Amino acid sequence: MKVKRILSHLLLIIVLLFAGCRDSIESDAKKAAELHCEAMALMKKAAAGDISSLDEAKKLSEKSEKLMQELKGKYTSLEDTKKFLSAYTEAIKNCD
Repeated sequence: MKVKRILSHLLLIIVLLFAGCRDSIESDAKKAAELHCEAMALMKKAAAGDISSLDEAKKLSEKSEKLMQELKGKYTSLEDTKKFLSAYTEAIKNCD
């Protein structure tokens, strides 16, 4: 399904472009996790046949692109990448 493919790509791009300053890392990880949670909710709607999820997916894609541009190249060290992924993993546990 087109929506699932778009959302899967968004999630992959978000995770791959992010990597690790502690407050900044946690804040950025939280933003990425919020997008992840939104994408997961959209996938559930799409799986249930909700066509409105296409419009929502476009909006989410725009938000993801904006965040990726903000974070592109921000974290470059392996240590910061690990910190980001740890904070991100913890934050996505709070998805509804």
